[in-house]
Amino acid sequence: MSQAVRVLEVVSAAATDVDLKLESHDFGGCAIEKTGEPLPPSTLKACQAADAILMVRPLNLYFHIG
Repeated sequence: MSQAVRVLEVVSAAATDVDLKLESHDFGGCAIEKTGEPLPPSTLKACQAADAILMVRPLNLYFHIG
């Protein structure tokens, strides 16, 4: 889990006026491995429905460039 998600969870727990719902969806290399597509339709749909998106790039050396 990314440190950014941990911070959001702490803020959400402390703030009574914020209703935070976190979801995880595959994209990029991990999505290619699972579905054969870098941006599966389910991920795109979830992003389009969201008020905000936090993208965290997981380390996958197979797809690492540079």
